[in-house]
Amino acid sequence: MQPLSYQSDCLAALVECRRKHRQKALVVMATGLGKTVVSAFDVQRLLTEAPGRVLYLCHQNDILRQARETFEEILGDSYSYGYFHGTEKHLHKVDVLFASFQTMATWRDAFHRDEFRYVVVDEVHHAHAATFRPTVEYFTPEFLVGLTATPERADGLDITELFGKPVYELGLFKALAQDHLCEVDYRVMTDEIQNAGVLDTPAGKLSIAELNRTIFIPKRDEEIVRIIGEKVKEVQNPRVIVFCNSIAHAERMAALMPHAAVVHSKLKHDEKRRRLDAFRRGDVDTVLTVDMLNEGIDIPQANVIVFLRSTGSKTVFLQQLGRGLRKALGKLKVLVLDFVANCERIEMIDELVQGTKQALGDPSLTTTDRGDGEDGDEVPTQRSTLTLTLDGMAFDERVLKLFDVIRDVRGGYTKEILTQQLLDKARELGRTPTHNEVARDQRMASIRQYTTTFNTTSWNKILRQVGLALTSEWGIAAEELIQQIAHKATLLGRSPTRKEVNDDPNMASSITFSRTLTPGSNRWDDVLIVAGQQPIGMPKSTREYTQDELHEQLLRKIDELGHAPSLQEVSRDTNMADPATFEKVYGMKWREILRSLGYEPNSARYTYTLDDLKAMLLAMAQRLGSTPSVNDLKKDSAIPSLPVFLRAFGVKRWNEVILIVGLTPNRPERSHQ
Repeated sequence: MQPLSYQSDCLAALVECRRKHRQKALVVMATGLGKTVVSAFDVQRLLTEAPGRVLYLCHQNDILRQARETFEEILGDSYSYGYFHGTEKHLHKVDVLFASFQTMATWRDAFHRDEFRYVVVDEVHHAHAATFRPTVEYFTPEFLVGLTATPERADGLDITELFGKPVYELGLFKALAQDHLCEVDYRVMTDEIQNAGVLDTPAGKLSIAELNRTIFIPKRDEEIVRIIGEKVKEVQNPRVIVFCNSIAHAERMAALMPHAAVVHSKLKHDEKRRRLDAFRRGDVDTVLTVDMLNEGIDIPQANVIVFLRSTGSKTVFLQQLGRGLRKALGKLKVLVLDFVANCERIEMIDELVQGTKQALGDPSLTTTDRGDGEDGDEVPTQRSTLTLTLDGMAFDERVLKLFDVIRDVRGGYTKEILTQQLLDKARELGRTPTHNEVARDQRMASIRQYTTTFNTTSWNKILRQVGLALTSEWGIAAEELIQQIAHKATLLGRSPTRKEVNDDPNMASSITFSRTLTPGSNRWDDVLIVAGQQPIGMPKSTREYTQDELHEQLLRKIDELGHAPSLQEVSRDTNMADPATFEKVYGMKWREILRSLGYEPNSARYTYTLDDLKAMLLAMAQRLGSTPSVNDLKKDSAIPSLPVFLRAFGVKRWNEVILIVGLTPNRPERSHQ
């Protein structure tokens, strides 16, 4: 295997980074471009220069398995390889160790800080998580590289704080324009728009929700299956990935489709792998899933992507689209069939098209024209990187009118227009504009327009999306204030009250919080919401959540804990909806919810082996400099509870555990039973 041209450019950037004696590097490359391949070639170069161990960190075992296969192919059998995750731990030394963040969160003390010469952090946008960041900061390799396709985090935290600005960046739009990814034949499967007359309604009388209810007609499952079957006949050797709303939805659709397999979290790991391998080989031509294939799973053979799942997250949308973008032998293009009929998806598609056009540097590029072929057939004006059609009709006046109406409902401004306004204002002032300076400028959109378009009431979150430095009219940056509240909430185990903040000499006053985070509102609950904390005056059960919002909450909690949370852990977390809300929105029990998202429910008695528990205690003893006591056990949230040890060792007293491990009991103890 040899690196492709753009991969060679990235490798040169990494070499230059080290030549300048930098110890960290961030690489941003769109899904399908081979980030792991780049890291393997860079490791090969370093190990050729001098020996040393390599650590590859990620949060998913499937990604680790694929990374190991790539490294073995490039580095060869001259090196040894091993895993370090929940089900397999190579405690003996190997040259390249592929480890999960979740396991390293409790085991990193078993390694010397400088044990690895080269550390790779894949899907590095997760590295800010509470259980991931300490591991990244623990190790002190000669060189640390972070890899990601999506550097933006939902919580707004900036990954460049850990890794610096990207040394190499090749985003989706540019990669498509430069033909590094497959040509995309994107078809919006909405051939009926009812009540088209509503598009003439004055914008002030409509909302996006009303547009969605009024003009789109959803299709039945049977009709969707019929259409998919008809369209894939155009594709040679079709390999179809269908993104569904839930496991039940995926299984219902699979029952209607021949040669289809469902891949979901209720399946055992070996069965999931068997089904995906069958898909890669072509033994089955269709895989239906929920969210399991968003990140890291490499299936270059996939040449048809079907969207049945609506998502408000642009990141999730692009990750799922990316499953079909990788080039492969015999693969001419990827066919995308998008059955998600709503205005938000139309806007995402429009941004995809406009971004690709801009990257091509040809503003006159047209996706399709009408009437240029025989009998008025549609024909492409040129071979396009991205071809967009509305299945069943061209982009006629009704559809073009829909784009205009959506912009009008948003206030006539797109994110791009508002972003440019802010950048122009920043250039005029020579610094980031404040909230009030924008509000007073009659040439600019209203603050309400900014908050509506960017979907946040936080001015600093808007600035973060635009790429401007955060600002505060009151002497303290918004980011610092948010961190103050987060720290206070951690100490209290809940959201702080206004009085508790004012009584704390280490915190800013509540007035400063209100004026900086929620200009125009003095409600303390509004401050807490912007700061990402649970409002005090709003019981969790009264909040209305979408499934996407609950999904993000779960991912944050899993990042924090390093494992799937229990019902009790969710109930105690004031920043999450209560378990009853999760079960109501998802329509399934808690354990089924976790499995539907690709995670096994937390069950410590089955998670830890005797070797695991012994190694944890020995590492804890080394860290403490003495034999751990029961109180030490209680204080360390990263260590399993006392009952877990007693059950695993088959004893009734802590000192019996200590003796089995080979440590010396501190003193005779009282029974803890």
